[in-house]
Amino acid sequence: MLAALHVENAKPRDKPYKLSDGLGLHLLVQTSGSRLWRFRYRFMGKQKMLGLGSFPETSLASARAKRDDARKLLAQGIDPSQQRKLDKVAAATAANNLFGAVAEEYIACLEESGRAHAKVANARWLLCRRIWCEEGADPPLAAGAVSAGLSSRGREPHLHRTLSAKSDA
Repeated sequence: MLAALHVENAKPRDKPYKLSDGLGLHLLVQTSGSRLWRFRYRFMGKQKMLGLGSFPETSLASARAKRDDARKLLAQGIDPSQQRKLDKVAAATAANNLFGAVAEEYIACLEESGRAHAKVANARWLLCRRIWCEEGADPPLAAGAVSAGLSSRGREPHLHRTLSAKSDA
């Protein structure tokens, strides 16, 4: 087990080296002086490695807590690095799944399909003035209902579908 003092006093050498803490956690000290927390584990018979952050941004206690969380996922039969990737995708999807983002997609679809400038301007005015300004914030969508309505299936998406999906959310 590493002590916090050992981590703080780790100096760079000619080659990168590791300071082991136990249960797969180690501190990799690079020749540049950076100190990186790593967790090595086996999943489905393959050796894998998960980066847990750099020192001092991630303390010894925090690195141990992250290691313990990863070990809990392993005990459940879940690959921690794959779970991290899925969490990032879910966060990005949730950020893009706001009504404003979908409304901008709709307006871009109208412009790309060559619709009249008046129709695009009317849609922009309706979405911007009537919906966003009245509510003041972007509410999250209900299970991608508007995205499904905006997907082109060989015909133009209709604004009333957008508005009805918005009112359902």
